[in-house]
Amino acid sequence: MAVDTRRSNIEIIADILRLGHTKKTDIMYGCDLCFSQAQRYLPFLLDKGLLKEDAHIKGRRTYQPTIEGKKLLVHIERVRELMNLPDRDAYAGDDSRLAGQLSPRATR
Repeated sequence: MAVDTRRSNIEIIADILRLGHTKKTDIMYGCDLCFSQAQRYLPFLLDKGLLKEDAHIKGRRTYQPTIEGKKLLVHIERVRELMNLPDRDAYAGDDSRLAGQLSPRATR
């Protein structure tokens, strides 16, 4: 089965939770999100109790995963492991063989 190289919502959420205590800008850069994506994901995670707004650093809001957010991340990682999915870092390289394996056309 081919694996799409685009991230799912769950993978983006896991990427955000993995960063730990950080600022919105660092979340955007660390997770490769644009401003509008960060504006959608952060309130969602806050509302679900998976992320909390923490003390301000130099006047800027910071975000940190809650206990529930950390539990969710463990479950997401476990599912990836059970499904034998490659690490997201494997997609980042220019290895054309890997890209061919992950392409939906490669299985046709």
